[in-house]
Amino acid sequence: QLQGLLCGTIMVIVQKVGSTDDGKQVIVQSSKAVLELLFKILNGQRSAPHVEALLALSALINCLELEFVKHMETFLPYILNAITYIQDTDAVAVGAGRIQDLCNTLGDKLIPFLEPIAQCLITTVSKCDASLSHSAIASILGACGDLCLAVEAAFTPYLPHVLPLLKLAADYSVSGECIQNVFSEDRVILINGVLEAYASMLQGSKDHEAMQAIILPFTPDMYKFFQSVYNDEDRDDDNSWNLVGCVGDLADIFGTKIAQLFHAPEGDRIAWYWVLLTECAQEAEDESVLNTVNFAQEAIKRATTG
Repeated sequence: QLQGLLCGTIMVIVQKVGSTDDGKQVIVQSSKAVLELLFKILNGQRSAPHVEALLALSALINCLELEFVKHMETFLPYILNAITYIQDTDAVAVGAGRIQDLCNTLGDKLIPFLEPIAQCLITTVSKCDASLSHSAIASILGACGDLCLAVEAAFTPYLPHVLPLLKLAADYSVSGECIQNVFSEDRVILINGVLEAYASMLQGSKDHEAMQAIILPFTPDMYKFFQSVYNDEDRDDDNSWNLVGCVGDLADIFGTKIAQLFHAPEGDRIAWYWVLLTECAQEAEDESVLNTVNFAQEAIKRATTG
């Protein structure tokens, strides 16, 4: 308990002091001693991951930025151990969250560590069962997407393994079984995790034809899932914003290759994605959302008109 309080104190101090440029330099200069302390805490608890220490590590990753790459070999095993510790759903979510921190901070500097990270995420998500919370599953899927976006083409060998798992999660999240047996809040979190993973993988493949060739056969399933999310009674604002981005990315990257998806017969009704974009444009309070709506509109027009 005392170690947990200490880790919480470290996290708050790093976040507060590191919020300014001068403060960040102070954290960088003292980071060696702090990291050594976290290492001792993590190394001293072998039976289960030390969640509080990993949360404190998050603050240091974000503060040290590219400098943290020097510490990857020391701390990565503890992060991966948390992800695979499926008997503790909080540990899994926290471990996946640290992978997301690393992706956002280090980008393609993660390529030397890609193999163990990717294999750990794929193995864990393939073993997911009812004992693992939907938020933890969403975090793992999000980490897969962030990893793809961070390393781009280097992720190509893992796409054939990740995409079928992502499809399973997508299908389940909008299934009758999930609707009946899962709290709507938890289901919305899972849907967001799938949408964010799809968005990151699409964006990561943007300039890489080999990646697009692997993703292309999955685009009908993606489109079907996106439409199901749109029609979902529990869809919230986050679902809607993420859905706009996904539809735009899908149309932008594959263009006329998937025009038939957007030309699906809908009688005399306005296509669902146009209704979605209109709704989001009217309700948006953030300029970035409006920019995403405009991007999606133009991408769909290009895809459907050639």
